[in-house]
Amino acid sequence: MQPRVASVLYFAYDTRAIEGGEVSECERFMHNWFERVWNQGDRGAIFELYHVDGIAHGVDEQGESTQAGPEAFAAFAAFHDMMVASFGTRHFTIEDEVVCGPKTAVRWTAVFTHTGEFMGNPPTGRTLRVTGMSFSHLRDGKIQEAWNNWDLPLLIELTAPEAQA
Repeated sequence: MQPRVASVLYFAYDTRAIEGGEVSECERFMHNWFERVWNQGDRGAIFELYHVDGIAHGVDEQGESTQAGPEAFAAFAAFHDMMVASFGTRHFTIEDEVVCGPKTAVRWTAVFTHTGEFMGNPPTGRTLRVTGMSFSHLRDGKIQEAWNNWDLPLLIELTAPEAQA
């Protein structure tokens, strides 16, 4: 079965080609974030890697809200819990990353297996592929502010029982 694809537009350069293959602290941080938070489903990493007064954009169930401080943690943790419960396997791959000082832009691909209820849709067992972008501003070795952009409505559509496999 071929995965269905949800896409967003992106514009990015691979900085490793410019910097001769060196990987910056910001790049390592973002790879660690995606590996621990998403690929491993480590909820505790959210609290370890996100700044206590951080701001999160696009992390609620509609992918639209902006939250700050404790509300940002609560909104992102709830979103994370929903995704982990809905998709038994999740694998995020960073396709491109641009670093400029303390800011990073990451273009990613995620492959999910729909094993639990998602936004009212019962599990289908389907493997789905989505793409997105995350922009982060790091401070003191943690995410101070993050913007997330991906096609959540299409993912909801693809998990619907009547969606074509």
